Amino acid sequence: YSFVCICLGVDDDIGNAPPKTLYGLDLKHILPKSELVEDDLWDASIPPSKRTLWNAKINPVLSVNSDGAPLDFSFLDWISCLKETFVKLDGGYLTKSAILGAFQWRA
Repeated sequence: YSFVCICLGVDDDIGNAPPKTLYGLDLKHILPKSELVEDDLWDASIPPSKRTLWNAKINPVLSVNSDGAPLDFSFLDWISCLKETFVKLDGGYLTKSAILGAFQWRA
């Protein structure tokens, strides 16, 4: 079976447009640091006034392995890297592995 993995910051507002935060961080700062653009997060068919975290392409669909193997959530490591970048590196950028994780998660 499959399910959606939803990861948000406690104060992220999933229903209001436009979203101001993602993972508790200012979305205006996340995009340039992660080398993502709004078109990476939303389909072009969704107008900016209707873009919310609920309809963003940030929640991956996961499938449970039929062999009972544990789920691998390592693709979420980029969120930790993102938060560390904001906390420790004023003006810094994410590592290449963190950016790859973001793109894997988005896929």
